[in-house]
Amino acid sequence: MMGLMNSPYAAIKSTYLGEEIIQGCPEDPTNPLHWKAVLFNLPGAAQYTPTLPWNRRITCDGKIACSIPRYVDDLRPVGASAEACWSAMHRSATYFSYWVSKSPDAKRSHLVRPRVRGQVL
Repeated sequence: MMGLMNSPYAAIKSTYLGEEIIQGCPEDPTNPLHWKAVLFNLPGAAQYTPTLPWNRRITCDGKIACSIPRYVDDLRPVGASAEACWSAMHRSATYFSYWVSKSPDAKRSHLVRPRVRGQVL
């Protein structure tokens, strides 16, 4: 601690540690952030396709795996469907609120949990 405030080093370290805890085991299929393989699509390769990202993680069924990239203090889910993104963001928010810090819901108000007909929430 520097004076009465946390040091930037401690804040960054706890955030990175929190991200590792949130990622969990990539082989666990119940984990919304699970993935099976990493595919590379690099310029100059024979199979290069400009419409695909340069590297991506895929799940067992061949879809793009969920991830939660962070820019400063903003977390945005990336995934194959809205439901997959919601479950990944839910995992992130619950783990971060317990381990690291609060994750404001206002930043992801566009991610509404998909409803199933007849389901009561």
